[in-house]
Formats: sequence, C-alpha cells, structure tokens
Amino acid sequence: MNKKAINIVWFKRDLRFTDHEPLYLAQQSELPILLVYFFEPSLMAHDDSDARHWRFVYESVKEMQSKLEKNAAEIYYFHSEVQVVFEELLNEYDIQSVFSHQEIGNKVSYDRDICMQSFFDVNKISWKQSQMHGVIRKLKSRSDWDKRWENVMRANPKVVDVSTLKIADLPPDLYSKLKGEELPKEITTRNKNFQQGGEYWAWRYLDSFVKERYVNYSKHISKPSLSRKGCSRLSPYLTYGNISMRMIY
Repeated sequence: MNKKAINIVWFKRDLRFTDHEPLYLAQQSELPILLVYFFEPSLMAHDDSDARHWRFVYESVKEMQSKLEKNAAEIYYFHSEVQVVFEELLNEYDIQSVFSHQEIGNKVSYDRDICMQSFFDVNKISWKQSQMHGVIRKLKSRSDWDKRWENVMRANPKVVDVSTLKIADLPPDLYSKLKGEELPKEITTRNKNFQQGGEYWAWRYLDSFVKERYVNYSKHISKPSLSRKGCSRLSPYLTYGNISMRMIY
C-alpha cells in the first residue's frame, strides 16, 4: 500500500497562528500538514485540571477553526491519548515529521513526551520541538539565562500566512473512528463568568491593558476586587499560548 506522505503539527499550549515556530517550520516543507490537538483523558483527570481550563482550550481551538474555514481546512481535535491516535494515523499515512512546541507542563505531560519520543524514534519519525517562551529544558546552568531569554524575545516573530498553508485533511470516516467520545457539555458550552479563550481575546486584553488599564496596575495588583481590571488578565492567554511571550514583549 502506497501511503500518502505528510507532516503533522501537534498543537499543545500554543493555540494561535501568530508567531508559531512549529507551523512556520512545517510550512518550509512541501508536504501537506495535518493539524492536530489532543484532549488527553490522562491530563484532564489530573488533580490540577478543571473544566474551566478545557473550556478555555476548546474555545481557543474553535476560534482557530474559524480562521481556517475559508480554506476548507481544519484542526482535528481528539478526545484521546496521543499515542493511540498516532498509531492509527501511521496505518494510513507516511508521517515524515512532527512539529510542536516543547511543552512545559506537569509530570503527566512530561512522561507522555518521553513515551512519544520513543514512539517516534521507533517509527523513524522526526520530532522537531521548538522552545516555548524563555524556558530551556534540562539547562545545566542558569549562567547567562537572561541573555538567552533576551535573544528569544528579540528574535523575529515566526509569521505564517494561514491562507498559504498546504493543509491535509482526514477522511470523515477515519476522523469519526479516531475522534473519541464527545467532550462534556460543561467544556463545549460558553460560560460568561470566565474569560473567553482565543487569539482575538488575547490581543484585545493586551491592547486595553497597555492603552488604559496599566495606569492602576501598581496600586490595584494586591486588591482582590480592583485587580480584576487593574491587572493585565493575560495569564490564561500565555498559559495556553493564544499569544506568545515574544509578541507581548
């Protein structure tokens, strides 16, 4: 069987199109790119996880989807463990390379990355991980850390024109087979009491902070009721990568 050759961009805590190095690098190849995100049951069941986190992620993914509609393309999201889906995709495709950001998360995600590195090595798949923010995993010394951080922040943003991406699509029957169970309604239903996920909202909060709300930052930061508006409110957008640290900097 002649399998179609593809590359994969695996979105993690980098749910955006602006300044996205893995997507930028994947575009350099002429191979079609399959865009994927995983709602991993093991991560969702962990003690540090809550429905509000995954609702934010879901909203972020859906906003990205909306930007791909005019290209008749999509990000395929799976309610499944990562390796389970990759094993099935390997039966259908010749996966050349996987591009992602190196995730700085908890031990569950770290152990998963160790397992996936072994999986990719065994199957002769190149996994190209880009540095996330200023964190360097396994750094032996903090000497010159600030200079490294500055170099990352001052590097040119990795800009991608979404309309030019050569995006691969999954056959509907295959996607239906691999997608997993429907996400709970508390994740897929908007809750107006929480900040909304998505790149649009990240830039909107940044804009209002640097133009207006910053004036009360130092006075209101330690006051629970006032800090709600006096702070940047950018934490969730940085956590899930709706905006890069470099673009804020």
